[in-house]
Amino acid sequence: MRRVFFLLTGFLFTITAITQPELKSRKGNEFVFADKSAQLKIDWCTPGMFRIRSSWNEPEETWMVVKYNWSPVSVTVFKQKDHVQLQSALLSVKLYSSPLRIEVMSKDGKVLSTE
Repeated sequence: MRRVFFLLTGFLFTITAITQPELKSRKGNEFVFADKSAQLKIDWCTPGMFRIRSSWNEPEETWMVVKYNWSPVSVTVFKQKDHVQLQSALLSVKLYSSPLRIEVMSKDGKVLSTE
């Protein structure tokens, strides 16, 4: 019985580790979340504006981007049980991985977008 409990506990920790979004790197205003097959980048342009890019080993596209050099944006990272939250002075971005979704809220908690 004890063996089964420890095996089940280890299995649940493994599943939890796999399903939680993981911040791989942060450089300036760029936050990168990645796994073996894909990565998600969030670039903060201002406290009220950010850009999301997703890639599966493809080069970045620059067709619609006219500015890359934005002033530094203060962003705080909060790791929760089921998501990672990026908080600026004006926006809160929550990244969930099971199921995969992104939730954007204003500083007063109003949901602006869910994808």
